Amino acid sequence: NTNHTSEAENEAAFKTILTRHLNAVTDRDTLALKTTLSHNGTMEFIQPKAATRYNVANFMEMQAACFQKPNWSFETKIESMAVSENLGVASTEIIYSESDSDR
Repeated sequence: NTNHTSEAENEAAFKTILTRHLNAVTDRDTLALKTTLSHNGTMEFIQPKAATRYNVANFMEMQAACFQKPNWSFETKIESMAVSENLGVASTEIIYSESDSDR
């Protein structure tokens, strides 16, 4: 089947979108961020000491509020990825910091 995407192509495409997603958060770019999320409105966002978010609208609302805060920085590292033809899952390390004036 010539339409079959290889595992390496799927992984490269997923990593490109994931990197675009992480950069959109770092750059506080709401429009770019939304283009990296599920078009059907579902997602799973897990972070320590916070409720898991299961939908894009809720996640975007949280991010819009966060983007309004000045003087924070966001460093990322992709720890692992598992990619198939129809699904990609990643674990990332996020180092978030803010200046003392923001606390």
